[in-house]
Amino acid sequence: AGRQGDPGFSQFFVSFEDNLMRLAFSTKIQRLIDAIDEDEVIQDKLVTKLIEHSQKKVEQNNYGIRKKCNKNVIYTFKKFGKLQEGFLFENKFAVKRTKSQEKYI
Repeated sequence: AGRQGDPGFSQFFVSFEDNLMRLAFSTKIQRLIDAIDEDEVIQDKLVTKLIEHSQKKVEQNNYGIRKKCNKNVIYTFKKFGKLQEGFLFENKFAVKRTKSQEKYI
C-alpha cells in the first residue's frame, strides 16, 4: 500500500455486475462487455470516463438525499425546540404564581 504522492500507479478491479457499473453502461455496451472474457483486463479511457461519470452521478444523488434528510431533521429539531420553549415559558409563569413549587420540580 502506498501513500498519496508516492510514485507508482493503482489498479482497480470492478465487477460489471455492480450497481454503479449498470448505471454507467447502456445495454448496447453491456452486450460488448458480455462478449469479453471474464478474466480479461480492460484498460480503456472510455471505460474509465464512464465509471468516473457514473460515480459523480451517484455521489450527487447521495448528496441530494443527505441534504434533504438534514433539512427534515433540522426542521424537526426546530419544531420540537419551539414546543419545548413554549412549554417552559408557560410553566415558568405558573411556577411564579403558585406558593408551592414542589409540583413543578
